[in-house]
Amino acid sequence: MSWTSMGWTSMSGAVTLLLLASGASGRRTVAIIGAASGIGPPLALLLRQSTLISELRLWDVMPAAGLASDLQHVDAPGTAAAYSELSDCLFECDVVVLTAAVARAPGMSRQDHFSVNAHIVLKVTEACASQCPEALLVICTEPVSSMVPLACEVFKRANVRRAAERVLGVTAADGMCANACLAQRVGSVCEPATLRVPVIGGHGATALPLFSKLDLSDQLSADDVSALTRRVRSSGAEVLAASQGRTTAVYSVALAAARFVERVLAAREGEENVVVHAFVQCPRGSAPYMTQPVLLCRRGVGRVLQAGSLSGTEQCEFELLLPKLLRAAKRGKDVVAQRGR
Repeated sequence: MSWTSMGWTSMSGAVTLLLLASGASGRRTVAIIGAASGIGPPLALLLRQSTLISELRLWDVMPAAGLASDLQHVDAPGTAAAYSELSDCLFECDVVVLTAAVARAPGMSRQDHFSVNAHIVLKVTEACASQCPEALLVICTEPVSSMVPLACEVFKRANVRRAAERVLGVTAADGMCANACLAQRVGSVCEPATLRVPVIGGHGATALPLFSKLDLSDQLSADDVSALTRRVRSSGAEVLAASQGRTTAVYSVALAAARFVERVLAAREGEENVVVHAFVQCPRGSAPYMTQPVLLCRRGVGRVLQAGSLSGTEQCEFELLLPKLLRAAKRGKDVVAQRGR
């Protein structure tokens, strides 16, 4: 049985130059768990180019030695290596990126599919608690809205210090997609890279893009906002339809994930005022777990920020999403509770 994954990545030279100028070593050990399939390979290629990583470790139930050998031919600093044992791959890592998942097979129920992937996240998180308890765990495995609460519970039961601060769910593809879709809608008014659409709530179908936060919002009708929101939520399905069922979003997701990891590494090296949108445990607010703006620090989550006031439509949308977020979090936590019985 192969594990597939969904993650993202890309290194910015600006961050690298900033860290080098400040005297930061920028040499971290990063592991990709689920490296050989799904978004694993493109994510590994993007991270292999990072000057912030001294050692890129790869593990999957599918052999990753060929991928590691290929990545060793990239003219970038650091090394790439495949591991046969999960514990060896994780030992004393700084950042663990979890993309591992099993694709839903014909005839497999949604519950069975969830159970298999939840078991993967459970086992990997337990191994992290044992082999690299100081590491930051970056989760791309779906559904993120259940897997992050699951991982937090595992860390808490293993007495990992500041457990919830070390777990970050990647929802960055939603924001990147929102930027791209908005730029396509408004045309030549702006470049996609200049946009920063905040996306809160969950991920995918439970994502809530806050188009009202942008100066361009006065150029959007209510129908425009509704159509853009639907497109962000169904971006994976859009790719699936275009490929005639052969694949869902991989490369855009890998790029978004890589950019997210880049910001995590920058904060890990001491860069200040690093803010990302991530699915995390929220000490305050309507949902115990959701996507919010997060101020990162060396140990992971420094502070969960507030998205600010919502428009009337956005508030209604959020209230509709809230029960789904609560159910998803309970579903993940129940996996750990049942294991402890």
